[in-house]
Amino acid sequence: MIGITVQLYPKEGHEDLVQDEMRKFASTCVANETGTLMYTIVKDEAGVLGTMELYLDEEALQVHAKTDYHDELGILLKPYVEKATVKRFHVLHHPTV
Repeated sequence: MIGITVQLYPKEGHEDLVQDEMRKFASTCVANETGTLMYTIVKDEAGVLGTMELYLDEEALQVHAKTDYHDELGILLKPYVEKATVKRFHVLHHPTV
């Protein structure tokens, strides 16, 4: 399994827009990608948005990354996000899988 975390830093005044689009995106991913086991949106006290993503394997991650809606979200959010950081993890243990 592969875990991904993303931190998104929305530009001031665009926090709600970014959050709403991320919620829609997460639901689309889980509904359409059998190898996407989890796609959760989180927010810290400073307003930084994040994702916690879990994929069955490398193939599932590549399917996710190559979807049209993945590319469309990047284009849509680019003007509204200061920066984004991505971290990749190899999942050592997940009790429900």
